[in-house]
Amino acid sequence: MPKVLIGVPCAENSRWSVFWDALENLERPVGTPPVAVARGPSVAENRNNIVEKARSLKAERIFYLDDDQLFHPSVLLCLLERDLDVVVGLSVAREPPFEPLMYSVMDEKGFCNPRFLNGTESGLVKIIACTSGGFLIKTSVFDKIESPYWTLGQIRKDGWGDDLDLCRKLRDADVSIYCDLDVPFGHITNCAMWPMKRLDGAWETALMKNALALTLPAAISSTSIARGELKF
Repeated sequence: MPKVLIGVPCAENSRWSVFWDALENLERPVGTPPVAVARGPSVAENRNNIVEKARSLKAERIFYLDDDQLFHPSVLLCLLERDLDVVVGLSVAREPPFEPLMYSVMDEKGFCNPRFLNGTESGLVKIIACTSGGFLIKTSVFDKIESPYWTLGQIRKDGWGDDLDLCRKLRDADVSIYCDLDVPFGHITNCAMWPMKRLDGAWETALMKNALALTLPAAISSTSIARGELKF
């Protein structure tokens, strides 16, 4: 297993305590260094500091997590199995209509259109941009782009957009980006928005008021539910 640095860029000690519970239960390779929590008012600076920390530790991968996410303990190991330069789990926006936070079209100004899903899709899909939460990247990829890697104000002068701008730089460097539809992440507000696939194959957004979805693996059969092996 490659050496992975788990990085959490955040402005405060904690926005959501349930995130830290999920992080505590995250399965990780043997020898994984302590989590790098980069605090400060600039999310871009925090993410750049995590890159430098990974280099100092000779970590081969960086796994970025945002402190408003929930996830199953297996997410990191599942994404590592893909062995890709850049791969992200599937999450959705916190506001209606809860679009997937992955994108297939970008205009000349850097604005993106969400890549919506259909019931036939699973596994890996190639995308052009994505959120930076649940984002696994090879540290060596940063050698292909100019520093500072993460920047603010590139998409909108008065707003964030560090994730979309980094993805633009990666595309310009011919680095492919993938989303793993089998690795869902919850996006926390006063509840967590989870991307889920119904038994009929259709995608929908489920609203969970607590961390109960952490008991649900990325893929599960209807027979397991019918046998009552999962308790909600």
